[in-house]
Amino acid sequence: SSAGATALSSSSTTHSNPCCKTYASHVNTKYCVASDFLCGNNNRSNKSSSSPLVVTGSETGQVYLYDLNSKRVVQILQHHPETPVLAVSCHDAMDWIVTGGMTQDRTVRFWAP
Repeated sequence: SSAGATALSSSSTTHSNPCCKTYASHVNTKYCVASDFLCGNNNRSNKSSSSPLVVTGSETGQVYLYDLNSKRVVQILQHHPETPVLAVSCHDAMDWIVTGGMTQDRTVRFWAP
C-alpha cells in the first residue's frame, strides 16, 4: 500500500500558499485521517525529540508521531491492527493523546507517549 501525506500550510484560508511541510510515512489513501500537534510539557518518555510533534492516524491501525521540525518518525503506536485510526486529539498542556478508529467495539485509546 502507498503512504499518505499530512501536509501543513501557512494558512488554512488561502489555497494559493505553498505547502510548508509534508509527513508521509503513514497510510492515508481511502479515509479522512485526522492529525494534531502535541506540544505538551516536553516530559515525554521518548527523549529522542524535544520539539513539538505532529500526531496522525493511519489506515494501518497505527498512530504516527513525527518530529515537527525534522519530519522524522519519532514513535509509532499500535491502536488496533488493520483498522483505520481516523480520530486523533492531543491535550493542550500535557503529553496526552486520544485516538479512535473504525473498530467494531468502538475503542477509544488514551496514550502518554
